[in-house]
Amino acid sequence: VAGFSFSGMPGIIIGHNADVAWAFTNLGPDVADMVVERIEGDAVLTVSGPVPITQRTEVIRVAGGDDVTLTIRTSPNGPLLSDVSEDTRTLASGPLTHGSDAEYAVALRWTALDPGRTANAVPGLMTARDFASFRRAAADFEVPSQNLVYADRAGNIAYQAPGRIPVRDGHDGTVPVPGWTGVATWQRFLAFDELPYTLNPASGMIVTANQLVLPPGSTPFLHVDVSAGQRGGRIVDLLADRSDLTLDDLATVQLDNHNTNAETLVPYLLALPSDHAGVDAIQSLLAVWDLQDDADSAASAAFNATWRALLARTFHDELPEWAWPSGGGRWWEIVRGLLTDPTSAWWHDDALDTRQTRDDVLLLAMADAHEELTELLGADPSAWRWGAIHTLTLTHASFGTSGIGPVERLFNRGPLETSGGTDIVNSNSWSAVDGYEVNWVPSMRMLMDLSDLDTGRWIHLTGQSGRPFHRHYVDQAERWRDGGYAPMRFSPEATAAGAERTLTLRPTG
Repeated sequence: VAGFSFSGMPGIIIGHNADVAWAFTNLGPDVADMVVERIEGDAVLTVSGPVPITQRTEVIRVAGGDDVTLTIRTSPNGPLLSDVSEDTRTLASGPLTHGSDAEYAVALRWTALDPGRTANAVPGLMTARDFASFRRAAADFEVPSQNLVYADRAGNIAYQAPGRIPVRDGHDGTVPVPGWTGVATWQRFLAFDELPYTLNPASGMIVTANQLVLPPGSTPFLHVDVSAGQRGGRIVDLLADRSDLTLDDLATVQLDNHNTNAETLVPYLLALPSDHAGVDAIQSLLAVWDLQDDADSAASAAFNATWRALLARTFHDELPEWAWPSGGGRWWEIVRGLLTDPTSAWWHDDALDTRQTRDDVLLLAMADAHEELTELLGADPSAWRWGAIHTLTLTHASFGTSGIGPVERLFNRGPLETSGGTDIVNSNSWSAVDGYEVNWVPSMRMLMDLSDLDTGRWIHLTGQSGRPFHRHYVDQAERWRDGGYAPMRFSPEATAAGAERTLTLRPTG
């Protein structure tokens, strides 16, 4: 078996054996609820009467400081988050409890907090020989729910959605629910046979890019935090009517930087007359842009800065700060609809006396973008580069945010200039609220030709070692950024030919 593992998890999670290959993307079903509990003494109220709260104590030992003692209380619906979280304490005094003198708390009902069998699935995936045995293993993959894609040496391709997904009765899980009414109770979990799968679809391709996998109006489960489908749609376009694909072709797909949002918005931006020098500069770049968010693209920087300014101009005056647009694919669709309504109230800023229209906001957004990029990247628009502001800092999970400069410099690496963007196939995402820095990446890439397992390719974000001074700590980072791969040899002969060192493990006794 060859492939990728996770820290602390035995076995290969994504990879291939001699017969089958498999990979994941996040399915994104709603498997968590916030439950407002009514407290009565040391119990929570349910439709069947009071149920005792379980309680335990945890001690967090702090180097150079005092121990921190936490009391963990748990209701039948899960741990009471409002004991430790200001946000959930506020929720506990919100609309569901308004006007009541009783005590309330907020619990988290989440499938990942229940004992599960996910670890049992991994050896089954590793030893699968066909789709039937692969599906039997996938049935144990409960949390987190994934899109499993499959191929085998017999020429089959398949898709399977596994997961422990609740069926609710009386609510859909999108808002907090009162625990004392019984509505928060999950009726059951979907049976494995109720979950989507397909074997050898007529299209000849299977695409998963975190998009919806069920058609609108379907009821088996609700998606949360998934793409509106632009990445998946772009991949389908790139693969359509191709029967001669090579691994080089598939690498080009994985690294595609096409900005589908720009397809919609750029024609509107270019259609506007202007006597503003900054707007003219932005329009000149966009007029010759190939719509690729490449790291060395001046036009990409111009477009994304305009997009960020457009979101701020349009929505920040109407929405609370916590709801400001992040700028991803869902916002592409919202703005797409608004573009066809040039006098929509969303375009107007209530702080202004003069009524604003769509064209006013688009011109102001381009002027804002020019001003911002001049400050960040200089006065010559032709020298702007998307990668100069769209950077990735590889941050160590434990020490990388310590606040101690020398420690962070030892463990962190970067910044790296990157291409791509949110809901682009090369999904180096960023948030319009926070800036252009990368906050989400494809942490690994793999390409397989099942007719020749020695031609596989792979790459991941950093390196094979977790030791900051080891030569393999981040030796893959620049290759990952540049779209390179390492060979994924499999046969004993090919593996031996490419080996740098050999580790021999011998049992004792």
